[in-house]
Amino acid sequence: MNSINCATNSDLSKEMIEEGNRWLKEYKETVRLRQNKIGTLDLCPYDIFPFRAEKSTETSIYNIPFEFKIRLESDQDLGSNYDDKVLFGIIYCRQNYEGVAWKIATNCEIKMVNYHNEIREKVIKSVSCDFNIRRSRVKIPLLKWNQFYAENEDIVARALIDFIATIKIINVSSFEMPIVNDLTIPEIRINDFPFNINGIKIYVNKNYLAKYSSVFKTMFSSNLKEATTDEILLKDIFVGDFVEMLEVIYPSRKKISIKNIEILLKLADKYDIPSLISKCRDFVIKSGEISESKKMDLAQKYNFTLFNEDHNILHNSSHCLEKGALPSVGVYD
Repeated sequence: MNSINCATNSDLSKEMIEEGNRWLKEYKETVRLRQNKIGTLDLCPYDIFPFRAEKSTETSIYNIPFEFKIRLESDQDLGSNYDDKVLFGIIYCRQNYEGVAWKIATNCEIKMVNYHNEIREKVIKSVSCDFNIRRSRVKIPLLKWNQFYAENEDIVARALIDFIATIKIINVSSFEMPIVNDLTIPEIRINDFPFNINGIKIYVNKNYLAKYSSVFKTMFSSNLKEATTDEILLKDIFVGDFVEMLEVIYPSRKKISIKNIEILLKLADKYDIPSLISKCRDFVIKSGEISESKKMDLAQKYNFTLFNEDHNILHNSSHCLEKGALPSVGVYD
Protein backbone atom coordinates (compact mmCIF):
# COMPACT_ATOMS: atom_id res chain seq x y z
CA MET A 1 0.00 0.00 0.00
CA ASN A 2 1.39 3.39 -0.91
CA SER A 3 1.69 6.25 1.56
CA ILE A 4 -0.36 9.44 1.33
CA ASN A 5 1.44 12.63 0.47
CA CYS A 6 -0.07 15.43 2.57
CA ALA A 7 2.43 18.16 1.84
CA THR A 8 2.11 21.92 1.84
CA ASN A 9 0.57 23.43 -1.28
CA SER A 10 2.98 24.33 -4.05
CA ASP A 11 2.70 26.23 -7.29
CA LEU A 12 0.66 24.36 -9.87
CA SER A 13 1.80 24.11 -13.46
CA LYS A 14 -0.31 25.66 -16.22
CA GLU A 15 -1.08 22.17 -17.54
CA MET A 16 -2.33 20.98 -14.14
CA ILE A 17 -4.55 24.03 -13.76
CA GLU A 18 -6.02 23.59 -17.25
CA GLU A 19 -6.61 19.87 -16.71
CA GLY A 20 -8.35 20.57 -13.42
CA ASN A 21 -10.53 23.29 -14.93
CA ARG A 22 -11.56 21.01 -17.80
CA TRP A 23 -12.52 18.28 -15.37
CA LEU A 24 -14.41 20.70 -13.14
CA LYS A 25 -16.49 22.04 -16.04
CA GLU A 26 -17.39 18.53 -17.22
CA TYR A 27 -18.13 17.36 -13.67
CA LYS A 28 -20.46 20.26 -12.95
CA GLU A 29 -22.45 19.56 -16.12
CA THR A 30 -22.65 15.84 -15.33
CA VAL A 31 -23.93 16.52 -11.82
CA ARG A 32 -26.48 19.01 -13.16
CA LEU A 33 -27.89 16.42 -15.55
CA ARG A 34 -27.93 13.67 -12.93
CA GLN A 35 -29.69 15.88 -10.38
CA ASN A 36 -32.45 16.83 -12.83
CA LYS A 37 -35.75 15.35 -11.66
CA ILE A 38 -37.39 15.53 -15.11
CA GLY A 39 -36.39 13.42 -18.09
CA THR A 40 -37.79 12.31 -21.43
CA LEU A 41 -37.69 9.06 -23.39
CA ASP A 42 -38.41 9.22 -27.12
CA LEU A 43 -39.54 6.34 -29.36
CA CYS A 44 -40.45 6.23 -33.04
CA PRO A 45 -42.85 3.36 -33.93
CA TYR A 46 -42.16 3.32 -37.67
CA ASP A 47 -41.18 -0.38 -37.76
CA ILE A 48 -43.31 -1.69 -34.91
CA PHE A 49 -46.09 -2.86 -37.25
CA PRO A 50 -46.13 -5.43 -38.64
CA PHE A 51 -42.45 -6.35 -38.31
CA ARG A 52 -41.96 -6.38 -34.55
CA ALA A 53 -44.01 -6.31 -31.37
CA GLU A 54 -42.18 -3.68 -29.30
CA LYS A 55 -39.46 -1.03 -29.08
CA SER A 56 -37.69 0.40 -26.06
CA THR A 57 -35.30 3.11 -24.92
CA GLU A 58 -33.55 3.85 -21.62
CA THR A 59 -32.27 6.84 -19.68
CA SER A 60 -31.38 7.90 -16.12
CA ILE A 61 -33.40 10.54 -14.31
CA TYR A 62 -32.14 11.81 -10.96
CA ASN A 63 -29.54 9.03 -11.19
CA ILE A 64 -32.33 6.42 -11.36
CA PRO A 65 -32.59 4.17 -14.44
CA PHE A 66 -35.88 4.19 -16.37
CA GLU A 67 -36.98 2.35 -19.50
CA PHE A 68 -39.84 3.22 -21.85
CA LYS A 69 -41.38 0.62 -24.15
CA ILE A 70 -44.18 0.75 -26.67
CA ARG A 71 -45.76 -2.62 -27.30
CA LEU A 72 -48.59 -4.02 -29.41
CA GLU A 73 -50.86 -6.30 -27.42
CA SER A 74 -54.44 -7.51 -27.27
CA ASP A 75 -56.68 -8.92 -24.60
CA GLN A 76 -57.00 -12.18 -26.55
CA ASP A 77 -54.45 -14.26 -28.40
CA LEU A 78 -55.07 -13.24 -32.01
CA GLY A 79 -52.00 -14.91 -33.49
CA SER A 80 -50.84 -12.99 -36.58
CA ASN A 81 -54.09 -11.05 -36.83
CA TYR A 82 -53.46 -7.44 -35.80
CA ASP A 83 -57.12 -6.45 -35.66
CA ASP A 84 -58.02 -4.80 -32.35
CA LYS A 85 -54.39 -4.54 -31.30
CA VAL A 86 -53.72 -1.90 -28.65
CA LEU A 87 -50.52 0.11 -28.40
CA PHE A 88 -49.34 0.22 -24.80
CA GLY A 89 -46.73 2.45 -23.23
CA ILE A 90 -44.81 0.65 -20.49
CA ILE A 91 -42.54 2.52 -18.09
CA TYR A 92 -40.05 0.53 -16.02
CA CYS A 93 -38.12 1.78 -13.03
CA ARG A 94 -34.94 -0.30 -13.19
CA GLN A 95 -33.95 0.24 -9.58
CA ASN A 96 -32.07 -2.87 -8.47
CA TYR A 97 -31.69 -2.65 -4.70
CA GLU A 98 -33.30 -5.97 -3.88
CA GLY A 99 -34.31 -6.35 -0.28
CA VAL A 100 -34.16 -2.59 0.37
CA ALA A 101 -37.41 -0.72 0.89
CA TRP A 102 -37.69 2.05 -1.67
CA LYS A 103 -40.46 4.09 -3.25
CA ILE A 104 -40.41 6.57 -6.09
CA ALA A 105 -43.44 8.76 -6.78
CA THR A 106 -43.63 10.19 -10.30
CA ASN A 107 -45.87 11.93 -12.79
CA CYS A 108 -45.71 10.35 -16.24
CA GLU A 109 -46.97 12.05 -19.39
CA ILE A 110 -46.98 10.36 -22.77
CA LYS A 111 -47.57 12.45 -25.84
CA MET A 112 -47.60 11.78 -29.57
CA VAL A 113 -45.68 14.14 -31.84
CA ASN A 114 -46.56 14.38 -35.53
CA TYR A 115 -43.80 15.89 -37.68
CA HIS A 116 -45.78 15.78 -40.95
CA ASN A 117 -45.98 19.27 -42.53
CA GLU A 118 -45.82 20.99 -39.14
CA ILE A 119 -45.03 19.76 -35.63
CA ARG A 120 -48.15 18.83 -33.74
CA GLU A 121 -48.17 17.46 -30.21
CA LYS A 122 -50.98 15.64 -28.49
CA VAL A 123 -50.93 14.43 -24.89
CA ILE A 124 -52.36 10.93 -24.89
CA LYS A 125 -52.09 10.02 -21.21
CA SER A 126 -50.97 11.73 -18.02
CA VAL A 127 -50.88 9.58 -14.90
CA SER A 128 -49.34 9.39 -11.44
CA CYS A 129 -47.04 6.39 -11.10
CA ASP A 130 -45.62 4.99 -7.88
CA PHE A 131 -42.74 2.55 -8.22
CA ASN A 132 -41.43 0.38 -5.40
CA ILE A 133 -39.68 -2.92 -4.72
CA ARG A 134 -42.87 -4.85 -5.65
CA ARG A 135 -44.03 -2.65 -8.52
CA SER A 136 -41.32 -1.80 -11.00
CA ARG A 137 -43.46 -1.06 -14.07
CA VAL A 138 -46.57 0.81 -15.13
CA LYS A 139 -48.53 -0.27 -18.22
CA ILE A 140 -50.56 2.45 -19.96
CA PRO A 141 -52.93 1.86 -22.91
CA LEU A 142 -52.32 4.54 -25.53
CA LEU A 143 -54.50 3.89 -28.59
CA LYS A 144 -56.13 1.27 -30.81
CA TRP A 145 -53.36 0.57 -33.25
CA ASN A 146 -55.07 -0.91 -36.29
CA GLN A 147 -57.42 2.07 -36.66
CA PHE A 148 -54.60 4.56 -36.04
CA TYR A 149 -52.25 2.79 -38.46
CA ALA A 150 -54.89 2.65 -41.19
CA GLU A 151 -55.36 6.42 -40.93
CA ASN A 152 -51.65 7.27 -40.59
CA GLU A 153 -49.81 4.50 -42.45
CA ASP A 154 -47.80 6.88 -44.59
CA ILE A 155 -46.47 9.11 -41.81
CA VAL A 156 -45.74 6.09 -39.58
CA ALA A 157 -43.81 4.38 -42.39
CA ARG A 158 -41.85 7.60 -43.00
CA ALA A 159 -40.91 7.82 -39.30
CA LEU A 160 -42.83 11.09 -38.81
CA ILE A 161 -44.49 10.00 -35.58
CA ASP A 162 -42.83 9.87 -32.14
CA PHE A 163 -44.10 8.85 -28.73
CA ILE A 164 -42.42 10.79 -25.93
CA ALA A 165 -42.66 9.86 -22.25
CA THR A 166 -41.86 12.65 -19.80
CA ILE A 167 -41.17 11.46 -16.27
CA LYS A 168 -41.10 13.89 -13.35
CA ILE A 169 -39.87 12.56 -10.02
CA ILE A 170 -42.00 13.92 -7.19
CA ASN A 171 -40.55 12.10 -4.21
CA VAL A 172 -37.92 9.48 -3.42
CA SER A 173 -37.89 7.54 -0.16
CA SER A 174 -35.34 4.89 0.69
CA PHE A 175 -32.40 4.19 2.93
CA GLU A 176 -30.08 3.55 -0.01
CA MET A 177 -31.35 5.48 -3.01
CA PRO A 178 -28.50 6.67 -5.24
CA ILE A 179 -28.88 10.43 -4.87
CA VAL A 180 -26.18 12.55 -6.47
CA ASN A 181 -24.27 15.19 -4.51
CA ASP A 182 -21.96 17.81 -5.95
CA LEU A 183 -18.72 17.01 -4.13
CA THR A 184 -17.26 20.42 -4.95
CA ILE A 185 -19.87 22.10 -2.72
CA PRO A 186 -19.81 21.71 1.09
CA GLU A 187 -22.91 20.32 2.79
CA ILE A 188 -23.32 20.64 6.54
CA ARG A 189 -23.12 17.25 8.30
CA ILE A 190 -22.91 15.44 4.96
CA ASN A 191 -19.79 16.43 3.05
CA ASP A 192 -18.16 19.21 5.03
CA PHE A 193 -14.41 18.54 5.05
CA PRO A 194 -12.27 19.50 2.04
CA PHE A 195 -9.42 17.73 0.34
CA ASN A 196 -7.42 20.08 -1.85
CA ILE A 197 -6.36 18.32 -5.04
CA ASN A 198 -4.45 20.51 -7.48
CA GLY A 199 -6.31 23.58 -6.29
CA ILE A 200 -9.79 22.01 -6.46
CA LYS A 201 -11.58 21.34 -3.18
CA ILE A 202 -13.49 18.05 -2.88
CA TYR A 203 -15.73 17.84 0.19
CA VAL A 204 -16.08 14.53 1.99
CA ASN A 205 -17.68 12.97 5.03
CA LYS A 206 -14.78 12.16 7.36
CA ASN A 207 -16.66 9.55 9.39
CA TYR A 208 -17.84 7.72 6.27
CA LEU A 209 -14.36 7.58 4.74
CA ALA A 210 -12.77 6.53 8.04
CA LYS A 211 -15.21 3.63 8.22
CA TYR A 212 -14.00 2.23 4.89
CA SER A 213 -10.32 3.19 4.89
CA SER A 214 -7.65 2.74 7.56
CA VAL A 215 -5.55 5.39 5.79
CA PHE A 216 -8.27 8.01 6.05
CA LYS A 217 -9.03 6.91 9.61
CA THR A 218 -5.40 7.51 10.55
CA MET A 219 -5.32 10.77 8.61
CA PHE A 220 -8.32 12.09 10.52
CA SER A 221 -7.07 10.95 13.93
CA SER A 222 -6.88 13.73 16.48
CA ASN A 223 -3.21 13.12 17.25
CA LEU A 224 -2.13 13.98 13.70
CA LYS A 225 -1.59 17.53 12.53
CA GLU A 226 -3.77 16.89 9.46
CA ALA A 227 -6.78 16.36 11.74
CA THR A 228 -6.60 19.92 13.06
CA THR A 229 -6.22 21.65 9.69
CA ASP A 230 -9.00 23.25 7.67
CA GLU A 231 -8.16 21.09 4.65
CA ILE A 232 -5.80 18.32 3.58
CA LEU A 233 -3.70 18.57 0.47
CA LEU A 234 -3.50 15.39 -1.62
CA LYS A 235 -0.74 15.17 -4.18
CA ASP A 236 0.15 12.68 -6.91
CA ILE A 237 -3.50 12.05 -7.75
CA PHE A 238 -5.91 13.30 -10.41
CA VAL A 239 -9.01 14.93 -8.94
CA GLY A 240 -11.32 13.10 -11.37
CA ASP A 241 -9.96 9.72 -10.27
CA PHE A 242 -10.49 10.59 -6.60
CA VAL A 243 -14.11 11.62 -7.23
CA GLU A 244 -14.65 8.43 -9.26
CA MET A 245 -13.59 6.42 -6.21
CA LEU A 246 -15.86 8.41 -3.90
CA GLU A 247 -18.88 7.92 -6.16
CA VAL A 248 -18.38 4.15 -6.12
CA ILE A 249 -18.04 3.79 -2.34
CA TYR A 250 -20.58 6.52 -1.46
CA PRO A 251 -24.34 5.78 -1.38
CA SER A 252 -24.55 7.13 -4.95
CA ARG A 253 -23.15 3.66 -5.77
CA LYS A 254 -21.71 4.32 -9.18
CA LYS A 255 -21.07 1.06 -10.95
CA ILE A 256 -17.66 -0.48 -11.48
CA SER A 257 -16.95 -0.73 -15.20
CA ILE A 258 -14.22 -1.57 -17.66
CA LYS A 259 -13.50 2.17 -17.82
CA ASN A 260 -12.85 2.74 -14.13
CA ILE A 261 -11.66 -0.65 -12.82
CA GLU A 262 -7.93 0.15 -12.88
CA ILE A 263 -8.46 3.60 -11.35
CA LEU A 264 -10.47 2.04 -8.54
CA LEU A 265 -7.97 -0.72 -7.88
CA LYS A 266 -5.12 1.78 -7.76
CA LEU A 267 -6.89 4.04 -5.27
CA ALA A 268 -8.35 1.21 -3.21
CA ASP A 269 -4.79 -0.03 -2.76
CA LYS A 270 -3.39 3.46 -2.11
CA TYR A 271 -5.97 4.27 0.57
CA ASP A 272 -6.45 0.72 1.91
CA ILE A 273 -10.15 0.17 1.16
CA PRO A 274 -10.71 -3.64 1.45
CA SER A 275 -14.41 -3.48 0.55
CA LEU A 276 -13.61 -1.72 -2.74
CA ILE A 277 -10.82 -4.18 -3.52
CA SER A 278 -13.34 -6.99 -2.98
CA LYS A 279 -15.91 -5.40 -5.31
CA CYS A 280 -13.25 -4.78 -7.95
CA ARG A 281 -12.09 -8.39 -7.65
CA ASP A 282 -15.64 -9.66 -8.20
CA PHE A 283 -15.95 -7.45 -11.27
CA VAL A 284 -12.64 -8.67 -12.69
CA ILE A 285 -13.61 -12.32 -12.17
CA LYS A 286 -16.99 -11.97 -13.87
CA SER A 287 -16.00 -9.57 -16.65
CA GLY A 288 -15.97 -10.91 -20.18
CA GLU A 289 -14.26 -7.75 -21.44
CA ILE A 290 -10.98 -8.35 -19.59
CA SER A 291 -8.55 -10.91 -21.00
CA GLU A 292 -7.35 -13.78 -18.82
CA SER A 293 -3.77 -12.48 -18.88
CA LYS A 294 -4.95 -8.98 -17.87
CA LYS A 295 -6.95 -10.47 -15.01
CA MET A 296 -3.88 -12.26 -13.73
CA ASP A 297 -1.77 -9.10 -14.02
CA LEU A 298 -4.31 -7.13 -11.98
CA ALA A 299 -4.56 -9.87 -9.37
CA GLN A 300 -0.81 -10.02 -8.95
CA LYS A 301 -0.38 -6.25 -8.89
CA TYR A 302 -3.09 -5.68 -6.28
CA ASN A 303 -2.62 -8.93 -4.35
CA PHE A 304 -5.99 -10.63 -4.71
CA THR A 305 -6.97 -14.08 -5.94
CA LEU A 306 -9.02 -15.00 -8.96
CA PHE A 307 -10.68 -17.95 -7.35
CA ASN A 308 -13.95 -18.59 -5.60
CA GLU A 309 -16.29 -21.53 -5.17
CA ASP A 310 -18.17 -20.86 -8.40
CA HIS A 311 -15.47 -19.42 -10.61
CA ASN A 312 -11.86 -20.56 -10.97
CA ILE A 313 -10.18 -18.95 -13.93
CA LEU A 314 -6.56 -19.32 -12.95
CA HIS A 315 -6.05 -22.95 -13.79
CA ASN A 316 -5.36 -22.33 -17.44
CA SER A 317 -2.59 -24.77 -18.27
CA SER A 318 -1.68 -23.26 -21.61
CA HIS A 319 -1.20 -19.84 -20.05
CA CYS A 320 0.90 -21.34 -17.27
CA LEU A 321 3.08 -23.20 -19.77
CA GLU A 322 3.66 -19.96 -21.67
CA LYS A 323 4.82 -18.35 -18.44
CA GLY A 324 7.06 -21.30 -17.68
CA ALA A 325 5.68 -21.70 -14.16
CA LEU A 326 2.48 -21.69 -12.24
CA PRO A 327 1.46 -18.23 -11.02
CA SER A 328 1.88 -17.48 -7.35
CA VAL A 329 -1.57 -15.90 -7.10
CA GLY A 330 -4.63 -18.05 -6.52
CA VAL A 331 -2.93 -21.47 -6.50
CA TYR A 332 -4.34 -23.86 -3.94
CA ASP A 333 -3.38 -27.33 -2.81
